[in-house]
Amino acid sequence: MIHTAPDASYARPIAELAKFDVADLLKDIKAKIFQKSSFGIRSLNRIFKAMDANGNKKLECDDLRWGLMDFGIQCTPEEAQEILNHFDTDKNGVVDFQEFIRCLKVSDIL
Repeated sequence: MIHTAPDASYARPIAELAKFDVADLLKDIKAKIFQKSSFGIRSLNRIFKAMDANGNKKLECDDLRWGLMDFGIQCTPEEAQEILNHFDTDKNGVVDFQEFIRCLKVSDIL
């Protein structure tokens, strides 16, 4: 049996589909975090600690992904890795609290 796409636009190869825009996703993340919290360092510290599942004071990709889901932001593991790469300024593979607040504070929504 041959399956065909119900609409010609669905028949495009995956490589041609538009990639998500990390900048738009980051803007959404910042907006939702600040929507549910104040702009204070204590509030951001509570958010960071809630995301830090194993308590090692660092956000790994899964910590970030599941933490974002708590804010209603659904993302794939690949998107979470892109977000982590943006937050991870020292490129050690994890996000510490300083990187977290630095990325959130440097924003066009503040």
